This record gives sequence, C-alpha cells and structure tokens, in this order.
Amino acid sequence: MSSLPLSLKYKLSAEIHKDVYNDFRFFRYAGSQKKSLLSWISHRLVPRLTPAFQYLYEEFEELNSIYFIKTEGFCYVLPFHNNAVYKVVDKGSVIGFEDYPYIFTERGIKYEELESHTSQKLHRNFSVMSQKKALSLELPISNLFEMQREFPQVVERFYRT
Repeated sequence: MSSLPLSLKYKLSAEIHKDVYNDFRFFRYAGSQKKSLLSWISHRLVPRLTPAFQYLYEEFEELNSIYFIKTEGFCYVLPFHNNAVYKVVDKGSVIGFEDYPYIFTERGIKYEELESHTSQKLHRNFSVMSQKKALSLELPISNLFEMQREFPQVVERFYRT
C-alpha cells in the first residue's frame, strides 16, 4: 500500500474502514463530506488497546488527543474516591472534547482561537479508565486542528451539540 498514490491510499483506507466508522456518532455530522472525512481521518487514527483497570487518560494530564471509542469498557472515574465510576462511555462515543468548555471558561479562550493557544499546556479535567480490556482510536490534537481547518462545519457541529 505504501507505493500507492496518496489520493488512492486515502480512498482505499476509507473503503476498508467504512464499517468501523459507521459506529461513531461523530461521522453523522459530516453529511455530504462523510466520504472525504473518512478518507482524511482513517490513516491519522492510532489504535490504542487499554488493559483492564488502566487509565486512558487522567485528570491534570496534558490534553493532547481525543479518542474514538471502539469497544465498551471505558468509564469516567473519580480517582480520589477509589476510581468510583460515575459515567459509562458508550461504544461509538468520541471523548476528549469534554475538556474544552473548561478551557474556554477558565482561560477565556474562544473556540476559534484554540489552536493559537497550543503553546500553552492544556490539561484534562476528567479521568477515564477501562473496566475491561478496551479499544479506542486516538486522534492527536495536532490532527484535530488540521481537521478543524479542513472540515470546519463538521467539527463545529459536533462540538456544539
């Protein structure tokens, strides 16, 4: 596949992964851009297998990715209360966005200006742990900003709902 032209790689990757991405609510916001978005994002998502009772991410960690949840097993937990579960994450969810409203209100950053603030360290306000072995697809924040430039309506529609 590495010898194929880039545009053909994107199309092939999107076709191979189209069933996988149908599970994610995020792509419902793509409308007529769905095929382009699938082609664009498919090679940027990094699979991440999280063992049981391990954190996907923790409160106060640097915010550097969002996660597309591929399998059941992730929960929001309260680390200071023996990781008590307070919300189950559904398969097909996209998590990591939930930290953004806090960034906006705490620092007075506007959504449109977020990328220009990446020189400042942005930290998570929540902890997510797996309750069993679980799979997610990680999208680094640099790719999120690139996606925001390429597909601004999709990202904004998703973020606002």
